[in-house]
Amino acid sequence: MKKYAFRVVGMKCEGCLKKTEQALASLPGVKTVKVDLASGLSEVEAEDFLAEAELSNAVMGVGFAYLPL
Repeated sequence: MKKYAFRVVGMKCEGCLKKTEQALASLPGVKTVKVDLASGLSEVEAEDFLAEAELSNAVMGVGFAYLPL
């Protein structure tokens, strides 16, 4: 298992939060997703085969910026 920590920039409401969580949770190998709306701080626990680029693409795919910590 790997743990990823990053910031999601641009979320403004609960709808944005849900969209982001769903996009991340739908990736193969993702086990847990935590996203904080106020800070944008996000944590994902996933199988070793998941690449960070997939997380980034999922976040950008729903319209937000992905910033690694």
